[in-house]
Amino acid sequence: MTLTDQTRQIVGFVWARMLGIDDGTFDEQPAVAPLVVVDESSSAVRIVSLFGHTIISGPPAACDVLAAAQTAQLASDRRLLELLLPQHPGARTAGTARLLYCEEPSVPAALDDDLPISFDPADASTLSAQCPADDVAASGVGAAEWTATMMHVPGGNDDRPGEPHGSDPSSAPSSSAAPGAPGPVPVAAAGREIWHHALAHLGVLTRPDTRRTGLGTRIAAIAAEEAFVEGLVPQWRVPEGSVAAARIAERIGFSQAGSQTTVLLS
Repeated sequence: MTLTDQTRQIVGFVWARMLGIDDGTFDEQPAVAPLVVVDESSSAVRIVSLFGHTIISGPPAACDVLAAAQTAQLASDRRLLELLLPQHPGARTAGTARLLYCEEPSVPAALDDDLPISFDPADASTLSAQCPADDVAASGVGAAEWTATMMHVPGGNDDRPGEPHGSDPSSAPSSSAAPGAPGPVPVAAAGREIWHHALAHLGVLTRPDTRRTGLGTRIAAIAAEEAFVEGLVPQWRVPEGSVAAARIAERIGFSQAGSQTTVLLS
């Protein structure tokens, strides 16, 4: 899906502010050479490719090395390490992520009647405690300022959290458990961080034993729809090689506008 000019302007404006460059940079024709942004206080190098533009951001010495490199080399985090290690022996890559955006998120029809949603941050925290620390950190859900958590009621729908409910309203789970019965438990969550009052940076976390059941797609769609309704442009950074996340993003209606590669220097 091609992003509209308005969405491109919003995305470009926010990234320009994040990178400390002119607000209209991404509205202009892409330059042949990358734009270099020197940040004296930075301990990392970021290569942001967006709408055909390439931006190098980092400390002076690192920027000098990368500015002399060919643009194609900047797209490989492995090649970046090779270029930076002589001056920064402790450098390590944080990976490359695709920058995806969505204008009109869609909820998959097969999951329209799904598990109840909680907007209580405590439920997202409970889920975070049940997931690997690396997954929690990558999703950003644990520190998100806004969360939506999908809850499973034990005993409901044959006790299968990944199965959508039928059309009969009486089959839908209730968040009020019977006396003595186990209460609802979190199975998937989405988090959101707002960038410059315009982008809703999203992350998704699913409990390991409930993955590949459609829950991640459903909760991501809900988060994207909530952002869209509030006048925000949903953004999702999908790590390169993350097939599952890429499939979820495609189903919801996200499209790629660029990428970000980060190398930590110390």
